[in-house]
Amino acid sequence: MMQMRSRGILVVIAAFAPVTTGLAREHGVAEATIHIGTMDFATGTLSVPTAGSSQAIRGFAPLWNADGTKLIYLSRTSDSDSGRTTLNVESNGATRRVVTDISLGGAMSVTTDPDVVLIEGANGNGESGVLQVNLLTGRSMMLAAGARASFVSGDRTHLYFFRGEGTHHELVELDLSTRRDRTLISYEHAPDIPESAYVSPDRSHVYYRIPDAGAKTPEPQSRIIERDLASGHERNLLSGRLGHLRPSPDGRYAVVRQLDPARKWVAMRLLPLTAAQPVSDLMRAEGNAALFFSFWSRDSRSVVLQMPENGRPTNWWMSLADRRPHTLHVFVSAATVHPNGKTIAFTAIDD
Repeated sequence: MMQMRSRGILVVIAAFAPVTTGLAREHGVAEATIHIGTMDFATGTLSVPTAGSSQAIRGFAPLWNADGTKLIYLSRTSDSDSGRTTLNVESNGATRRVVTDISLGGAMSVTTDPDVVLIEGANGNGESGVLQVNLLTGRSMMLAAGARASFVSGDRTHLYFFRGEGTHHELVELDLSTRRDRTLISYEHAPDIPESAYVSPDRSHVYYRIPDAGAKTPEPQSRIIERDLASGHERNLLSGRLGHLRPSPDGRYAVVRQLDPARKWVAMRLLPLTAAQPVSDLMRAEGNAALFFSFWSRDSRSVVLQMPENGRPTNWWMSLADRRPHTLHVFVSAATVHPNGKTIAFTAIDD
């Protein structure tokens, strides 16, 4: 994998965290494969057809394109002395590798163009940032040099990313149609803590985590701040040892992992973003349990979390209306929800 600054390495690790086990075991007993199932998000019921080994999609980090006609994913090849991460596309049962000259290194996003994917990596000149790749031709173009911690707006028309050296952090908005960019916020904190931010669907507010001086990862002592971009007014939404912001598709909420400073408990908390409602717990566990966010439903009415049960990795579906957790019979890692709101693709480790 390409060499990047230490802050970029943290972003890469965060982006691939759900599948690191699969990568580590790829050439051993097990390897990562992608499964496709149907999820009823009204009841938390998951159906996954049994597929033979010949039908398995070998890879990880799946992502549906804009119209749901293509499943984009990454895989590892060992056709040389050092393994290489490759970009692949599955459509109508056919799988092909996208031949491109870039080194893949981080988060992927899709735009309104169904044949385009954005990915953090490096071009042939070794310049790192966010690149645009054509899924048909493999041609690439650097969109934002030096960019990291990137994400795309809900309508897929704007790219957001961080840049800056040392302790300086800038969140930048890039209009994908005009290629014009603007800096939304800038602030200072330790360079070894990954940035975490979200921009509201109407592009009027920014929500971002700012760690305290001396804070440590993975859940640094921080504040989550809302900034009105028109007025510059800010308000503090939540303080504590906080993980990343995981916004709902409709932008009304965010899920945040919070760790008790004394490590007596850990909680996945629901943070209202658009209404004056109190922060509440979705799930809480004793100690520093392996309780983490998995993914949102497309309609933002339910969320899937993960926490082991009896020593086994387990997913917990939860409706925001009744907050009663329901276990899924299959462990779903690195899931992506199809535009139809029902089909999901996810990574699994096959023994």
